[in-house]
This record gives sequence, structure tokens and C-alpha cells, in this order.
Amino acid sequence: MRLMERCKKILSTTSIYYRNLIPLIQYSLIDVCEEKQHVVLHVNGKSANITRSFSEVIGDSSIIENLRPLEACWIGAHYGRALRSSVESGEVLKKIKKMPFLLKNKPCKYKIIFLNRDWSVGYLERKTLLTYTEHPLTIARNEHIICGFDSIQACYIGILAGILMEKTINLEQKTGEKMLDKLFKKAPKLRLAK
Repeated sequence: MRLMERCKKILSTTSIYYRNLIPLIQYSLIDVCEEKQHVVLHVNGKSANITRSFSEVIGDSSIIENLRPLEACWIGAHYGRALRSSVESGEVLKKIKKMPFLLKNKPCKYKIIFLNRDWSVGYLERKTLLTYTEHPLTIARNEHIICGFDSIQACYIGILAGILMEKTINLEQKTGEKMLDKLFKKAPKLRLAK
């Protein structure tokens, strides 16, 4: 009996140890097709590519968590644009699901702390404890800032940016103003010190 108990104990501790050492499957974004509303992802370390719809990728937090933050933001932006355009055109986004993920508190450089009524995102720089409030498009455009967020938070920022971008495009068509150009020219408040 003692030998069996010791073996079980050794096996349980080594499996926990190896689980922490072996990284999770990582994905790389290969292609996004807005017409068919799907994404092609490459499974790193494998020769396989997988094709999933926007809602399947957004609905599966394990895929989003295993993407680079920049790629998660791009997928979120495409999903946000498709979501906004489907609402405005009266169509339903294919197989729309609720987004089951929460904005988890993972160790990363930046952390989302609030969302204003004007859709600007407030985030905290963990090292200096300074807060910044910026438009989601400004954050999504700046690779240095978006890569400092967790992948799920970057995806959320991408969704907000996509929705606001589609909303701005529709307003431009109605009014004739160049509001999207103004948003793209807006520089982020957080700057790199060289």
C-alpha cells in the first residue's frame, strides 16, 4: 500500500511540474476572410491549418489566449466590423454566440480598468501605476501598446475598434466628413522613450 501511495504522489507532482513547463498550443493568424466571416489559423509546431468562423474563434477563449495580442486584436477588429455591419444591415452574423471570456487579470504590461461612455478605454500601466484614456482605434493601431495587453484584452480592444470603425465609416457616408482620417492621425498619449 505504501508503495502505491508513493507512486501516486510522485506521478501527481511530476505531472503538475511538466504541465507548467510545456507551453500551450500556440496559434498564428494566416488569413482573414470578411466575406465568408472566417479566419485561417496555423497551429504552431504542426503542419495543420484550421479554419474557424469569427464567432467560433471569439467564443473559444483558449484560441484567443494562445494568439499573440496583435493577432487577437486583428481578429477582434474584424469581428467587431462584421458585428456592426450585420446589425446595421439587419442581417444576423453567422452563428453569433455570446462571448464567454472575461477580462482576466493576467500579468502583462497594461490592464484595462474602465470603458467610458464615449467608448474610450482606460488602462493602467502596471509598472508606473499611471492610467491612460484613449480611443480603441488609437490603441489598436499602436503595436507597442497593444502588445502590452493580454491577448483577451487585446481582442476586446479590437472588437471595440472594429465596431467604432464601422460606425465612423457609416457616419462618413451620411455626413461626408473625414472623421476616420482624424482618428487614424491621432497619436497615442503613451510614447516610447528612446
